[in-house]
Amino acid sequence: VIDRLMDSLVRRPQLSVKVTDRRPVRATKLIRQMKDWFRQAKVMGRNMDDLSRSRVVEQYPVSVEADVYADFAYKNGHLHVIETLDLRGANHITPGLRNNAAFKSITLDMARDVVGEKGRRIGIVAASDYSSVKSAIRLFERNADDLYSLDSPSDVQRLADFIAHGLHISGSLLSPTGLIA
Repeated sequence: VIDRLMDSLVRRPQLSVKVTDRRPVRATKLIRQMKDWFRQAKVMGRNMDDLSRSRVVEQYPVSVEADVYADFAYKNGHLHVIETLDLRGANHITPGLRNNAAFKSITLDMARDVVGEKGRRIGIVAASDYSSVKSAIRLFERNADDLYSLDSPSDVQRLADFIAHGLHISGSLLSPTGLIA
């Protein structure tokens, strides 16, 4: 009884380190749309090894120590990372949306070290009302080399052509019309 009391009241508890798996990231509608598009075009990989097989992979580790992962990545001699920002349904900026845009911008900034000089940091954005979420988009685009809007058919086609060229696909990817918000 005395030992139990000493353990609970006086002695320091022993430190224990819990190793947990990385918790799954909730996919936004935009991430699901992009994944479906890549699958239909038959360029979506299943694991990180597929990166060397001209496939797009998801949750690419930009910094494992900081627990920062890009939404997508692909490689064609140079690594390219893709981050998405889904602002559809937002009619004003909330602190949560601003924090999300800032974190995605930081992810793109940290990716600069990973992609090197010739790799690209690609930002893809979708919004219902661009004028009301302009500040979040500006925050997001700050660290992106290229920014594509899914509400612009020309941007979607440029994105499809850019990825197809990077993955050495003759022609273009499957028609990206399903992506347009």
